[in-house]
Amino acid sequence: MDIADGESGSSLMALCRVTHHDRCMKKFSTSNQILIWGAVVVAVLLVVATVLNTTNEVTLDPESPEGVVQLFVVAALDGEDDEAMSYLSPPLRERCQADRFFGFRDEGARVALVDTRLDGDTAEVDIIVTEGSYGLLDTNEYRHDESFELNLSEAGWQITEFNWPWYECFVEVEQP
Repeated sequence: MDIADGESGSSLMALCRVTHHDRCMKKFSTSNQILIWGAVVVAVLLVVATVLNTTNEVTLDPESPEGVVQLFVVAALDGEDDEAMSYLSPPLRERCQADRFFGFRDEGARVALVDTRLDGDTAEVDIIVTEGSYGLLDTNEYRHDESFELNLSEAGWQITEFNWPWYECFVEVEQP
């Protein structure tokens, strides 16, 4: 008894049980193996994608220069301008009025600490920022280095100079 190629798997299985035909069983076994291997490949790809998209986020000491930069960047990227402003020194806060922000808001941006240099009551924190598309197979991203200067005051470490993510903060606006 021959079984047509277009029959469904369940019908094929039922006929295989009834006929015990070797060709039928071999065809069924090969189909199952292909499905099983396909499922294994998909599962492996999902595990790899999950591992690649997992970030190792570290919470830095909020009393340290790098911790202040981390808190500032997180607040700025989340659109929490008032909180972000709280990490700036008073002169910088005055210069960077919140109503002038047209800041960058790439919530998918990744930031990595590169270096912190301390010199008494001053510090410089260097970071690498990765921005762009963040899909599994999308590699349209770019990196740039940024630096933050901080001073230690009675209020703790405060940012005195930075460029990213509020580039427009430093653009002079003509007053009417």
